[in-house]
Amino acid sequence: MYTKTTVWVTGKKPYAHVSTKKNRIKEYDGCIYLEDNQEFEIELFNPYQQEVLAKIKLNGEYISGSGVVIRPGERVWLERYLDKNSKFKFSTYDVENTQESKEAVADNGLVEVEFFDKVSLYYKSYFSDWVPSVFNMPSYNNTGTWLNDGLFNISASGNVNNTAGVNYSQNYSSDVKSKSFETGRVSEGSGSNQAFSNVNMEFESLPCSTSRIKIMPLSTKHQFSKDLKVRQYCTGCGTKINASWKFCASCGEKM
Repeated sequence: MYTKTTVWVTGKKPYAHVSTKKNRIKEYDGCIYLEDNQEFEIELFNPYQQEVLAKIKLNGEYISGSGVVIRPGERVWLERYLDKNSKFKFSTYDVENTQESKEAVADNGLVEVEFFDKVSLYYKSYFSDWVPSVFNMPSYNNTGTWLNDGLFNISASGNVNNTAGVNYSQNYSSDVKSKSFETGRVSEGSGSNQAFSNVNMEFESLPCSTSRIKIMPLSTKHQFSKDLKVRQYCTGCGTKINASWKFCASCGEKM
């Protein structure tokens, strides 16, 4: 019988967010909004008591055959591609407002991070000769790299299965009068000083957790009521008041 010995904090899973200058960007139903040519980081956090591997996909494709390893309790901000010394950047452009174009840009701006458990020594010792038919055996056993700030990545020769079927297509306007709409993709930005060093570890081949964020052009953002700052004024003298006031500090009018 297959025995999984991974230890984690109850109810907690590794996760990813998009941030700028280490400040997390507010999400609206899994979407965030950035300006054209705005650079960003991917925040990664590991709540487990052992290392996890993070594989990153941008615009629907893996950015590398390598992944990022995060140590127990560690929070890191990855700002660059693993195989290129370039920061992550969101770039916008216009396309025709047709069904074909909408399908073509369905994965534009999609950031996906798949997390994988570390293979335990118990599993390697007692189950090394048994390969279950349901689980794919890990093939992460090549030299990887470690970031100079504690983040490191590991090269992997095996294929990673993406079992998620979430549709992140944009809800573009169906207004026939609009001949085009704005979309955006993650591309290469300016040079990065974030560096790596080598490490050698093994991880499972199926993800234990997946985070998905859709980056949209800022021009497509709708104003949400909770983001509006309503200014209140005294009906007696017109002085700006605080919502907690019971009486106007200027004229004494009851609020």
